[in-house]
Amino acid sequence: MKGAAAHPLVTDRLILRMFDAERDGESYAQVLGQDEVGRCLPKKGAYTPDESRRMMDFFIRGWQNHGFGTFAVQTKDGELIGHCGLNYVKDLDEVELLYAFSKETWGKGYATEAAQACVKDAFKRLHLNRLIGLIMPANQDSGKVLKKVGMVWEKDISLWNMELQYFSMSAEMDGRSQKDFKYES
Repeated sequence: MKGAAAHPLVTDRLILRMFDAERDGESYAQVLGQDEVGRCLPKKGAYTPDESRRMMDFFIRGWQNHGFGTFAVQTKDGELIGHCGLNYVKDLDEVELLYAFSKETWGKGYATEAAQACVKDAFKRLHLNRLIGLIMPANQDSGKVLKKVGMVWEKDISLWNMELQYFSMSAEMDGRSQKDFKYES
């Protein structure tokens, strides 16, 4: 599966697709350049355009190294609004569901919609047995998203010089009420 290209996931309102460094660079830098968005990520503040580019490159390498990774998330009208997908966390030997969206999209259900598609893909297509989610305790809105997709709080951990809440779910816990999505060729 290593080196596999992502098949876009399509939901009612979103398209989750591979990042394209040239096409997405400026839009993605605008998303991660928002201080409110960056505060929920490891840097704990706004990302520079160069840092955003390195994050995008990291996500692209994830696909090449693991056969799964993090998608660029765009609305069906083509606006890039964030990222959502899977990341292998070597320090924990776990696969993490992660996401970040532009501040303007908060509260509209996009994170939940994208996360549900990624969870379903992880268990149905990739046949993963388990997923985790890691959030900063101050970011309880992100915790609500993890709970909506079926994760439960397991413990608090220290990782990467941060205190985090550790959520998890297994394939057996995967709710069957998740909205359908389709692969786009």
